[in-house]
Amino acid sequence: MTTSEEADSVPVVFINSFEVGKGKEEEFVAAWKKVKEQMEKQDGFISTALHQSLSEEAPFRFVNVVQWQSKETLEAAFASPEFRRTAPVVAAVVQGSHPCMYRVIER
Repeated sequence: MTTSEEADSVPVVFINSFEVGKGKEEEFVAAWKKVKEQMEKQDGFISTALHQSLSEEAPFRFVNVVQWQSKETLEAAFASPEFRRTAPVVAAVVQGSHPCMYRVIER
């Protein structure tokens, strides 16, 4: 078991599933790219990948998977003025989002 301090300093994966209405896909991807451009500039950012479901009937049409150096760097990025300025662009397009932070336990 890790201490809270150790858990804050290990790499984390942030996964956010998005509910995007039909016909809003291109608008969502354009908005996501704006946020991505800002997040890539933040300390601790490692990588991101946006996934789109093969089924148009899937409840979560898009899933964003982002890797960060630590929980602390992710939280600092979310608190940044750049993120606070661009995040509402995505929020305006989606019907809902389901974010969660994870740690890798097996490879």
